[in-house]
Amino acid sequence: MIDESIDIGTTEKKRFGISGAVLKMIAVISMFVDHFAAVYLFQEYEAFVNNSKPVPGFIRDMIADGSIAYVHNISRLVGRIAFPIYCFLMIEGFKYTRDKAKYCIRLFVFAFISQIPFGLAFANRIFDPEYVNVFFTLAIGFVTVWIVDTIKQRMVGREREANLISVVLILAFAALAEFMNTDYGALGIILIALMYISRYDRISCSISAIAVLLGYSLVLDHESELYAIFAFIPIWLYNGEKGRQWKYFFYWFYPVHLMALWALWTFT
Repeated sequence: MIDESIDIGTTEKKRFGISGAVLKMIAVISMFVDHFAAVYLFQEYEAFVNNSKPVPGFIRDMIADGSIAYVHNISRLVGRIAFPIYCFLMIEGFKYTRDKAKYCIRLFVFAFISQIPFGLAFANRIFDPEYVNVFFTLAIGFVTVWIVDTIKQRMVGREREANLISVVLILAFAALAEFMNTDYGALGIILIALMYISRYDRISCSISAIAVLLGYSLVLDHESELYAIFAFIPIWLYNGEKGRQWKYFFYWFYPVHLMALWALWTFT
């Protein structure tokens, strides 16, 4: 998520491409497609298998012809591109925001607001410690890069020591995210940290992030994360311009759409 009050194009040469607003919309759409499959389609399928409630006719038809699995899997893969885009936008916000404390507080506020909708949507309970929403990942990532940035500024001339401390902090916050079971966990914090480190070089940012995603998917056998590398196509096309903004829409969309999807499969 990126702060709508900043001009993210003030220090970058404007060029052909897509604005920050378009980039956010791509992330929102891909996230919604992902969650529609993960929450609604999956839960309706489970209800059909367990005969726990009546399911809509089109769901029964999709189950009968086998298309529900295809739609579900494709939708989840489409959703993989959302998180890297959100990480990139957050780092852009970190680079240019005039009030980092306000930005950080906003991320944590929406993390807490989103937790009940997230728990209901993915675990059908108000709170489940095994399901902690992605706003917490973004908030922890923001704190991580804020502290690292402060250390580097205050330890000018002592780069080796600053780098060592930064690595330790990044790993510590990654462990915290993993311990808290936040969405994307340690991977999310490491991805955010790498994007921060290479924030002024789009090529290095993309290559380092893709390397982490490939390593994560191959070493830990999470093949679906391979598709997250396609997020760097729109990221590369980003032209540094702010674009038309809808204040707080992109923050509120997350908890509202999760609650709506939960209500859809619960009460229909």
